[in-house]
Amino acid sequence: MRQIPIALATVACVLIGILSFFAEEIHYTKMSEVSSFILVEVRQPSAQVLEPPQKPSFSQKLGFYVSDTKKDAQALAEADALLAAKQYRQAFDAYRLLIDSTSDDEIEFAAYYGLGMSLDKWDWTTGERTDNAINSLMIIPGNSKQWIVAQLLLGRCFLRKGSWAEANEEKQENYKTALKAFQNVLNAQTKDDLRQEAEYLRTVCQVERGEANPKTPAVREPLEMAFKDEDTAIRFVAADALNMQLPGMRIVGAVTDCLTIG
Repeated sequence: MRQIPIALATVACVLIGILSFFAEEIHYTKMSEVSSFILVEVRQPSAQVLEPPQKPSFSQKLGFYVSDTKKDAQALAEADALLAAKQYRQAFDAYRLLIDSTSDDEIEFAAYYGLGMSLDKWDWTTGERTDNAINSLMIIPGNSKQWIVAQLLLGRCFLRKGSWAEANEEKQENYKTALKAFQNVLNAQTKDDLRQEAEYLRTVCQVERGEANPKTPAVREPLEMAFKDEDTAIRFVAADALNMQLPGMRIVGAVTDCLTIG
């Protein structure tokens, strides 16, 4: 008779154990479902915040692709901001640093163009910076995108030197070098805006060398484009070829005459 209570106790223990096991499984399953629900809720995207469109940078306006390289893209944007703020010397230095440091071809291309714009808009009082720019641009090798832009900038630098030169021989030699650089741009496969720029600047050199007649419509049209160029030296040369006057030309001429007479 004593074996009956023992057997019942054993069965009860087994039943308790089984119930405890199922209770833990049910609890675990419920908690897993709750955890999954929580994870799903957390991972669901929040409502999208629409930001106002950012103003395109100087390089983006020119149609240049800006790389995903955050550091270089940020440096390019900062240089563009300096150029837009008319801080041309600071912009020049910023573009030069970016050209030396970046490994991204597209950003380097955009930086070279920005470098040229900062050069063109700078108030040049001596030829030292032009010579430094020429020395830097002439070491760029090959027929790369950078080389094409460098040729355009070199042509601008030599055209500027030609406009400054007093001796006719020196003036003609600079125009000849500029003409060759612009022709290199036109011979290459490049963007239409760069080709158009090279075309009207080449025409200026041809007129100054006596190779083109400014009175013909085919020559006068590119000269008129040069007359609107942002480089003061190029505008003065174009104005002289067109027999037009820029604001201040008469004053500059009078001052030059006074200095010569004095």
